Amino acid sequence: MKQYTPEMAIQNARLDLITNLPFYGSVFLRLNTFEDTNCPTAWTDGISLGYNPAYLGKLPHKMIIGVFVHEVLHIINKHHLRAAADPEKILNPKVWNYAADYAINPVIHRSPGMDISPDWLYESKWDDELAEFIFQELKRDLPKVNACDASGDGPGEVRPYPGKDKDGKAKPAGSKPTKAEIDQASNEVDQMVKTAAFKAQGAGKFSNDQRRVLKQASATTVDWTEELQFLAETITKDDYTWKRPATSYRHLGIYLPSMHGTSSVDMIFYIDKSGSLSEEMLRQIMGEVRAIIEHFNIRVICVYWDTKFCGIEIFDADDVVDPAWEINVGAGGGTNFDDCWKWLDANLDEHDIDPEAMVFFSDLECSNYPKDDPGMPLIWAQVPSYGNNFQTTYISYLPDYGKHVKVPIYGD
Repeated sequence: MKQYTPEMAIQNARLDLITNLPFYGSVFLRLNTFEDTNCPTAWTDGISLGYNPAYLGKLPHKMIIGVFVHEVLHIINKHHLRAAADPEKILNPKVWNYAADYAINPVIHRSPGMDISPDWLYESKWDDELAEFIFQELKRDLPKVNACDASGDGPGEVRPYPGKDKDGKAKPAGSKPTKAEIDQASNEVDQMVKTAAFKAQGAGKFSNDQRRVLKQASATTVDWTEELQFLAETITKDDYTWKRPATSYRHLGIYLPSMHGTSSVDMIFYIDKSGSLSEEMLRQIMGEVRAIIEHFNIRVICVYWDTKFCGIEIFDADDVVDPAWEINVGAGGGTNFDDCWKWLDANLDEHDIDPEAMVFFSDLECSNYPKDDPGMPLIWAQVPSYGNNFQTTYISYLPDYGKHVKVPIYGD
C-alpha cells in the first residue's frame, strides 16, 4: 500500500473535497487557506482558514475532509458573524464554539464522503438545532464547559469576524467590525453560498442533505423582526408622515413619524390554526401585527388555515387595533397549505385583496405546499414546536421559493 506523507494526505483531501463535494468545495476555495502551526487543530474567521498540518495529516482521509467541511459549515451558518455581533458570545467564546460545533457536527456525521472523530463534540439531540438554543443550554452548566480542556472540542474553532481593511484583508484578531461591515459580510456569504449551490447543481452533485443545510442556514442567520420590517419597508412606497405619529416611544415623551401616506398596500399573514401556536407565540405575533399597522401604510389580512381556509380578519392601515384583540386561533386539525393560492385567487375580488407580500406563521410540521412561486416576497416564519424546539423533520418539504426564518418565542 502506498504511504502518503501528511502533506500528500491533506492535498488529496482538498482535491476530493473540491471535486466530489463542490457545494462545500466552492466555499472552501474562497478562503485564504494556510498552515498555522500555532493552532492545535484548525480555525476560521470567515476570511481565512488556518490548520495545523501535524494534526490534520494524521487523520484518516474522510476526517480531513470532515475538518475542512466543519470550518466551511461555520461560515455557511455565519457563526463568525453571529459571534462578532453579540457581546454575550464574545464574553463566552468557548461556549459559543461548543454550541456551534454541536450544531454542525451532526451534518458531517450523517453525510457520505466525510466523517467525524469520536472525540469531536457530537450529540444526536442537537441534530439540526439552532446554535443559539444550544448556547443558552450550555450556559446553564457554564463551570463544566469552562473546565473542559481544548483536546475534546473537535476539529477547530470559529473566531469572531474581524472585518476587512481597505485591501480586503482581515483586520487584526480582536477587531470589532461595525454593524455595516457585518451586514456586508453577511450578504457576501449569502452570495457565496448561492453560487456554491448553483455550481453543485450544475455538476449534478447537490444532495438532498446539502439542500437541507442550505435551507437550515438561511433560517438560522436572520433576525426575523428585522426581516419583517425590511419586507414592510420594501413594499411600502409612501414616505414617513407626522399625520399619524408612531406611539411606541410616546411613554418616553418621544414622538416619531409613521409610514402612512396616501395609499396602502396589502400584506397577508397566513396563521397556522392547527393547534401549533402557544399563547406566547400568539402574543408575539399579535405584537408584530400591531407594529406593522401602526408604523407602515399597510393593510394587514390575517388568514387562518389548517388543511383548509378557516377564517379571515382584515385590519386597514388607519385602524387602531383594540387592545383586547386576540388572534382567532384554536385547536384544529392537520396542516396542509396546498390550496392556499387557489383560495387566494378565488377570493381576491370578494375581499378586495391585492397582496404584495405574505408571511406564514407555522411550526412547519407540514409536507404539502403550493408548488408554484406566488411571485411576491414571502416569509416562512417558523415557530417552535412543543418544548420550544424547532421541528426539522419536515424541512425538506419546504418550497425553494420564499425565505425561511426561525421565530424564537420569548415568554413574559
